[in-house]
Amino acid sequence: MNPKKTKHFGKSAVLVCALSLVVIALVGCSAVDQQKTPAELNRAYMASVSQSIEDLGTELDAFVTAVGENDLAAMKIAADRAGKSMDGIKDLTAPEAMKDVHAEYCAGIDSLQNALGSYVDVYTKVEAGSISVADLKAELSSVQKIYDDGIKHLEKGDTLVSALAAPADKSNKKTESDEASN
Repeated sequence: MNPKKTKHFGKSAVLVCALSLVVIALVGCSAVDQQKTPAELNRAYMASVSQSIEDLGTELDAFVTAVGENDLAAMKIAADRAGKSMDGIKDLTAPEAMKDVHAEYCAGIDSLQNALGSYVDVYTKVEAGSISVADLKAELSSVQKIYDDGIKHLEKGDTLVSALAAPADKSNKKTESDEASN
């Protein structure tokens, strides 16, 4: 046999084996995802939301600190990082039962991102000395309304999550009380 052909065949065989393993791994992963129950998918979604909210809290704390220190550059950085954390929530794929929850979270996040951006804009005007006290109050009031709207959407999403969890809680309580009476 020709050594060049043998070497080429060996490389091809290794490549085919490697590709086969990748395909098997991908098929195996999709099978695992398909085997998850709706409840498991919902829990995984909410765990991802919770982690993103935790990250967002850190960035919002940094934003508040920057506001307290009158540090416009730090405000912009914190607002940008907070926006990325919020985008992480918007980028999640919600299971079917969580579609309405996700829509409310996304609407709330859009409002909060607008509020942060508007606050930075207002503070930029303050720093430049290009805004009157009356205009400052009006703009801050407008930003507060945007923020409040965002919070209302997030709270509505949380209410929807609670409503989805309520039937499961009731069925668990019923089962526990049934077991206690037996």
